Amino acid sequence: MATENEIIYNWNCNRVDVYPTQGEFTNVIHKIHYVVTGGINYSTVPITAMCMGTIPLNTDGITNFVPFDELTSEQTVNWTKTGMGEEMVFAIESDIANQIEALKNPVSITMVVPDPPYEAPLI
Repeated sequence: MATENEIIYNWNCNRVDVYPTQGEFTNVIHKIHYVVTGGINYSTVPITAMCMGTIPLNTDGITNFVPFDELTSEQTVNWTKTGMGEEMVFAIESDIANQIEALKNPVSITMVVPDPPYEAPLI
């Protein structure tokens, strides 16, 4: 079980762009759309933040092709993280952590000044 300040990250990389055919292969993934969500249970109130984007994949010289109907979410997450590199993965998760910290401890908030009570005009 996660502690109150432990951020749990969820990488969703299930949406992909494919080439219908490339050489002898069909449905070749060339771009992965990712949505990374991080969240904590802060004093029993969940706080979440997210980052999304796309990453292109190099499809030149495919050696270990996996047919589309045999793919798993775990594989697309691994391909996404590998394509990004450790520094970008760290930067994305750090950005989410910073967003969550700003929600926990805002430096500025928006408030609405109340209007005076409405009084009907005298006729």
